Amino acid sequence: MPEIFLWIHTVGTMLGKADYGERFVCYQNVTVGTDRGERPSFGTGTILFAGAKVVGGSVIGERTCVSLNSVVIGERIAADTIVAGRSPELLVKPRRRWLYGDYFADEPVDPRTRAGTP
Repeated sequence: MPEIFLWIHTVGTMLGKADYGERFVCYQNVTVGTDRGERPSFGTGTILFAGAKVVGGSVIGERTCVSLNSVVIGERIAADTIVAGRSPELLVKPRRRWLYGDYFADEPVDPRTRAGTP
């Protein structure tokens, strides 16, 4: 695990072998795991909401949110996005809201705009 991370309501969460970036946040019933020897990689500031599953060689970009009950298998997800749905038919959109100040007191601004939470 990274030096700075946050687990919220960890019941049912299974965090397997992966490369976890700093400021990793995950909620309940999250699953992270390998598939055929490939492991996921998470950029700094990834948030996995309740029921999210990320497996295989998935690469999740920095400051990206994986929505409730989404399933990401072997996908590359760009930074500063929110991803929803199930592989291979994922919906990936630019992240509109800065969430990290809600979790980490020393993270009050959006690095893209240098502004606080809208």
